[in-house]
Amino acid sequence: MNYIFFDENFKFVPYDAVTGLGSYSAAVAQPGNGKHIQVSNVKAPKNGYAFIYLSNSSNINVYFDNLDIVHERSRLVEENTYYPYGLKIKSISGKAFGKLENKKGYQGDYSEEDTETGWNEFDLRMYNAQIGRWNSADPYEQYASPYLAMGNNPANLVDPDGGFSLDFGTLGDITGSVLGDRLLSAGAGALIGYGVDKLTGGKGWKGAAIGAGAGFGATFIPPINFGNIGNALSKAGSNIIQGAGIVANAVGNSYAMYASYNNSLTNNGLVRKDGSILFANQNQAYSWMFLQSISNNYREEFGVILKNSVLVLPSYKNTSSESTPENYGYSWKDGNIYDPVSKTTLSTIATIHTHLNPDPYYYNAPNGADQAYFSSKTPNKPFLTMAKNGYVYGMYGKYVNGVAETKEIAFDRGGIPRVTNTAIMKNFALREYLQWYMKNIAK
Repeated sequence: MNYIFFDENFKFVPYDAVTGLGSYSAAVAQPGNGKHIQVSNVKAPKNGYAFIYLSNSSNINVYFDNLDIVHERSRLVEENTYYPYGLKIKSISGKAFGKLENKKGYQGDYSEEDTETGWNEFDLRMYNAQIGRWNSADPYEQYASPYLAMGNNPANLVDPDGGFSLDFGTLGDITGSVLGDRLLSAGAGALIGYGVDKLTGGKGWKGAAIGAGAGFGATFIPPINFGNIGNALSKAGSNIIQGAGIVANAVGNSYAMYASYNNSLTNNGLVRKDGSILFANQNQAYSWMFLQSISNNYREEFGVILKNSVLVLPSYKNTSSESTPENYGYSWKDGNIYDPVSKTTLSTIATIHTHLNPDPYYYNAPNGADQAYFSSKTPNKPFLTMAKNGYVYGMYGKYVNGVAETKEIAFDRGGIPRVTNTAIMKNFALREYLQWYMKNIAK
């Protein structure tokens, strides 16, 4: 009985005396005399091809037939080993024959490899692992070079769709255990949640439960840079506070923010009892919306731009194509949003929501449903989208004779370049630009 093995490139695999695997021949010690002879199981040394045949090397006539081969497939379907920038090491990678193609390749939530070019096709653009660069410009303008991949740091950064690199950080720095750090974050969240719930009139236990859940869940969320919070808090505390949207140095600050959230918030965000977050710093609000959207299957996030802050509404009922404030008890009065938490109507400058769904049929700019909704609810006030192509789009309008008439906001007036998502997440004064535009351009 002869077993000849070849790898995927038809390279002969010799017998290895240490592992006992590889090509070899086994003599039949006793003739079957017309009876069935069963040969023991033989393991393939690696993915590839096997030739199995019977031969007779003696000078005696031997008769054999009915050679049956039973192939039992391994549970291992595919094994890929990569260089740091994603080039596959094919000599030690392999895939089972006849199995469905694996679409979840290097760095990708969805990454399809072109067999001719070797490029990886992500949702937004093509990636060349041989040089560690994207083949087209970054739609979000995250780095100085629009072709830079994973910030030149593929060991710590990932780019799931070819648009925005994320740092998932490292856990285990505090306790030495990933689970330990997560439990520590949950405990810190419970403590903060209990204190905030008590200060806002609750019994504390509901807030503790929510805080513990947010703290534990926050350890699965990429760290967000909210200024110098990392220098002020431990990693565990940073996780829970970032996850909850509270960037405070102590629980006492939370009470101070609660007491004055209508006017003089510090440069942080306040989590409210319905899950909404009130940000004094508008750039932090847009960053939060962007990262929440791409971290939750491109779910729409909705923000209301107020005079001194940005209110980011809850989003757990939203989808990748819809975000409706009414689903959370909010409503509109004379173009301003009614807040069920404070039970007051908040003076509204504009609204903004995300359109990051990579589906090619999904709109970048506000679609027809958006135009109809905002022309009715916030007449002649800007309504904006943070779009999947990296730009910010805006319109304003009102109903005339039963028809929504809208106009586009030109984000290149007043001596500024085209406004991008990256710009409003960093330092661009979006609220102030909209106020200037509506006063001087949209007369």
